[in-house]
Amino acid sequence: MKRPSTYLQKHPNMEVQMTPMIDMVFLLLIYFVCNSGFQTPEQTLDSALHVEAQGASVVAAPPERPELPPLMIRIHWLSGEPRWEIDAEPVTTLTEVGASLRATARVKRDLAVIVDPDADVPLAHVMDVYDLARQAGLERVQFAALADGTK
Repeated sequence: MKRPSTYLQKHPNMEVQMTPMIDMVFLLLIYFVCNSGFQTPEQTLDSALHVEAQGASVVAAPPERPELPPLMIRIHWLSGEPRWEIDAEPVTTLTEVGASLRATARVKRDLAVIVDPDADVPLAHVMDVYDLARQAGLERVQFAALADGTK
C-alpha cells in the first residue's frame, strides 16, 4: 500500500525496525525444527490392521508362520557305505539328500540344518552333505556334538 506523501513530510526520518521481525521468524524456525524432529514415522509403527485407502474395510494381518524345528541329517556307516537319514526318514542316495535340501531352502533359507555323523563315518562324506546344504542356499549348517564337546 502506498503511503500518502503528507505522511512522509511529517516523518522524514522514519525507518522500519527489522530486528523484532527477524527474531520472531528465528523463534518460529526453532519451534518447528524442534517439534518436527520428535515425530515418529508411520512406517515403523507396529500395526495388526491394514486399512484400505478407498474404504473403511479392515483386513487382518496374515498369521505368523510357526517356527520350524531344525532339519536333522544323520549319516551312518554300514557295510562300508554311507547311509543318510533326514528327520529319521531314510534317504538312499546323496543326490536325493541334495534334492531334499534344495526343497527345504526354497521354503526357509535360514532354517537350522544339523549334520550328525556317526563316529566311524569318513570326513569326506560329512563334508559332502555340508557342501550340498551350502550350495542349496541354506545359511545355518551346524554339526552335532555332545555336551562335553565330543562326538
